[in-house]
Amino acid sequence: MEPQQLLPAHEVARIWGVNRSTVHRRRLAGVITPVAKVPGKTGAYLYDRAEIEHLAKAGVK
Repeated sequence: MEPQQLLPAHEVARIWGVNRSTVHRRRLAGVITPVAKVPGKTGAYLYDRAEIEHLAKAGVK
């Protein structure tokens, strides 16, 4: 089993071809779930690359 690769929102946006704010809205809507958050008040949410690529192939954006 490969180690989990984590992506910040700007990379998710690049893969999906959308704006970073769209990724934020999808998180708030429960479409995607971050697997980690960088510590701190403004820490980035991190997403599982495999899940993001699976959703991209399924047409979710």
